[in-house]
Amino acid sequence: MNDAAGATHVESAHFQKATAQLPAYFAQTPHIVNVTAPGSGWSRLGEMAVPQRAWAHGRRPRPKTRHKDPAAPADHGYSGT
Repeated sequence: MNDAAGATHVESAHFQKATAQLPAYFAQTPHIVNVTAPGSGWSRLGEMAVPQRAWAHGRRPRPKTRHKDPAAPADHGYSGT
């Protein structure tokens, strides 16, 4: 975040509302790490790299057949792996 973006955020209506209301819910003043990082964007988190998938190129997988039991959770074709 650059200094101008930080100032815009702190001066925004939602931030002003939060600073007026949220302290009543805190047990103590929150801590913050405030630094200016070099660069102009986000880096990828290599430790949680997502493998390349066919659907990442616009080809979505076909959904699996839905469960016949209406009480069972729906299967939306995502295996979670």
